[in-house]
Amino acid sequence: MAYNPDFPAHGTELISAEFRDQFHGIVDLILAGRITSVVIDAVNTINAGDPASVSAQITGNVLHLTLNLPRGATGTAGTDGAPGGPGPAGPQGPPFANALIGNVSTLNPGENAWVTMMFDGTNVTFFFGIPRGIDGASGLTQQQLDNAIAGTSRNSNNVSQLTQGADADYNPIQMQAVLNKIDELINSLRR
Repeated sequence: MAYNPDFPAHGTELISAEFRDQFHGIVDLILAGRITSVVIDAVNTINAGDPASVSAQITGNVLHLTLNLPRGATGTAGTDGAPGGPGPAGPQGPPFANALIGNVSTLNPGENAWVTMMFDGTNVTFFFGIPRGIDGASGLTQQQLDNAIAGTSRNSNNVSQLTQGADADYNPIQMQAVLNKIDELINSLRR
């Protein structure tokens, strides 16, 4: 059968024998020397279930083909395979010799503390980030402190107690001892 550029008609069902004859006709044209090369201009993917088609056009001695091929239908999902068992135990890792502190960074108040570590095969080195505490309230000036102290009594712990009982009669020596102790207390409480 000779090549027919109008075959197959759009939307017709393809019959393999007719399609084969069409290709043989193309080969005959090539072998006759009319066609010196073949160019595939496009391969288009069309919907699953649509019929495949080929359009051909001869320009000079060049055969131009456009192929329209349907994609395959979506397959059903496969089933999951059985889970594998645990693998063999790995070899014993090397013991580490030292735990070292690499660096401690001071962070701003409110930042999250962090720790990272590095293992070089022998040593484990830890790196820390620790936030500092928030600043406390400012203290009193020396003048404010002096003013606050001036309004309080001095410590009277260094004034000893009188360790005597009162006489039934007037005793000038005992009375003088009481007066001396009162003076000692007054002097101790002065600023």
